[in-house]
Amino acid sequence: MAHFALAIQKLLSDRIEKMAIGIHCGRVVAGLLGTSRFCYDIFGDTVNMAARLMANQPKKISGCCIHLSPDYTTILHEASHPTMFHILNCKDSIKLKGKGDVYTSVLYPHSSGTSRQTTPSPFAPPSL
Repeated sequence: MAHFALAIQKLLSDRIEKMAIGIHCGRVVAGLLGTSRFCYDIFGDTVNMAARLMANQPKKISGCCIHLSPDYTTILHEASHPTMFHILNCKDSIKLKGKGDVYTSVLYPHSSGTSRQTTPSPFAPPSL
């Protein structure tokens, strides 16, 4: 999913000035809608979370943004090779409807010749 989002971002970044992608992981329900003209769709909390991430990109980031949930960030850290992605963990939480304050991350393609860098874990609020 992360590779696909980066490919879409690269493909459309010169054509679209501002674009946001939200990625979350979890269960979804899929089904056909309609009686005469059918439409396939997916539903569930996972879809809602991804849509809220897409709609609430961090204020300091302009242009194209791939916004990750804490759950997906964990999976990406565990499953990917260290040189594949650059993940910026947002220091401030974002208030998402129905979720409260959520510490999220932003995904960037890894530039060659540099090591993977991340800021402190987004999964716990900063200590006061």
